[in-house]
Formats: sequence, structure tokens, C-alpha cells
Amino acid sequence: GRRAQRGPCDAGGEDSRRAERGVARMPEPSREHARGGHERRAMQATAAAPVSAPRPRTTCVFSLKGGQGVTTIAVNMTVALAAQAGTPCALLDLSFGLGDAAGFLDLQPQYTFANLIGPGERADASRLQSCMLRHSSGAYYLGERESVDEPSAITPEQLRGALTHLQSSFTDVVVDAGHVADSHTLEIFSGADTILLVATCEVLSVRSTKYALRLLQSLGFGQNKIRVALNRVSRQNAVTPAQFADTVAYPVEVTIPDDYRAVVESINAGDPLV
Repeated sequence: GRRAQRGPCDAGGEDSRRAERGVARMPEPSREHARGGHERRAMQATAAAPVSAPRPRTTCVFSLKGGQGVTTIAVNMTVALAAQAGTPCALLDLSFGLGDAAGFLDLQPQYTFANLIGPGERADASRLQSCMLRHSSGAYYLGERESVDEPSAITPEQLRGALTHLQSSFTDVVVDAGHVADSHTLEIFSGADTILLVATCEVLSVRSTKYALRLLQSLGFGQNKIRVALNRVSRQNAVTPAQFADTVAYPVEVTIPDDYRAVVESINAGDPLV
């Protein structure tokens, strides 16, 4: 698995240990299986999809329905961008206190946003950057440590300020926005160049995507900003990509093939696909 480096906020500045995630890890995936097939190319294509946005660019990965692969896509997009661009890229995890993105990268956050931005304070760029975790791919991670007792007290305005600082420091910022369209998420939507709406070829996913598109469009976001990615596409799907696009009345720009084994091995190893 990959190793990570911590910023100066980490006492001792040590390399991170393997994340204790409460689940058994599978054996390390073979490079031929996890990195040599259609899944890897599709993830790289997803990273390259928002080409029309001016640089620096921000991509917000989102779905109203859970289990669609939002975190998998956000993590692998960030790592792919870091590898392709060779410039600083950042991943911002909005799943306050319960995010999985750090585990996907085998990182162990030690702070919450409340530690970084106090009540009434504005986001401080140097403090944010010093407390980010650097993955061996060159990507940087900003999120919260696992906590069910300390819900984040950061306001939407403070979150937008943190995003602005990241945008001034990193060529690409990818946001794992989760599945809730609240005031925090709406601030990120407004500050992003692209909203990547993730779905799967299932009937319930079609319904949630139609609703999400109506919601986003009602908020003033158009086709120049909203892009749809279909994840886990296979011949066994109940709905084809063409049927999906016709039903939601919106084009599908990215399709990612189903490779369950490679994805599960990647997640359990804390080692991205790309």
C-alpha cells in the first residue's frame, strides 16, 4: 500500500501508519487486475472530463443516493489528476466526522474542521495547508478525523472560505460532497467549476438523478456546470446508458465499467486504482 506524509500539524511529522478501519483488509491487489484494465482508463477519463473549466478548476462529486461510488470516483480522480498534471491537487472531504475518503487513501486525519477554524474565525490558508495530509501520489487531503461525538461547527461561509484558499493554492480541487444537499454543499456547488453527478444504471438511481437534476437546475446551475457520470456499467444492468440518458433527459458524459473485485481490493488495501 502507499504511504502518506503529514503536514506540520502532525506531532512529530511521521509517516502515517496503516489505517485501523475496523474491517479486515484483503490481500494486496495485483497491478494487472487493479490497474491494467478498463476501470483504470475510465477513472483517468473521468479526471480529464471537465476540460472546459478554466484552471485552476474545482470538481464537486455528488449524488443524492448513497452507494453510487461518489467517494471512489472522487479519490481516484484526485490521484489521477496529481499523476497527469504533475501539479498540486487537493481532495476535500465534506462527510463531516464520518468520511471514508481518508481510508481509501490509507490516511489518518487527526483534526476536525472545528480545530482548524474556530467560531467566528475565517479560514487561515497557512493553517489549512499545514494540517493537510500528503498522499504518496502527490495529492493532498483535507477532511476530519472519525468522530460521532463532535459534529463539525464550521459554517457554510467558513467552508466556502476554506475552498477559496484551496483554490488559490492547488491547480485542481476535488470535493467529495457526499449525498446531502444542505447549505454547506450548496456553497461548494456555487464555488465549483463542475458538479459531477454520479449515478448507476438502476431504476432507483434514475429516479434520484432526475430529482437531483431538477434541484440543481432550479438553483441556477446549467449544463455548462452539471455533468453526469454513470458508474458500474455492465451488460447485466437493468438500464442501459442510452435508456438512462433518455429517461433523465440529460446527456451522460462519462461511463465507468463495473469491476467490483478491483474496487473492493483497492478500498480494503487503502490503495487507489489509478
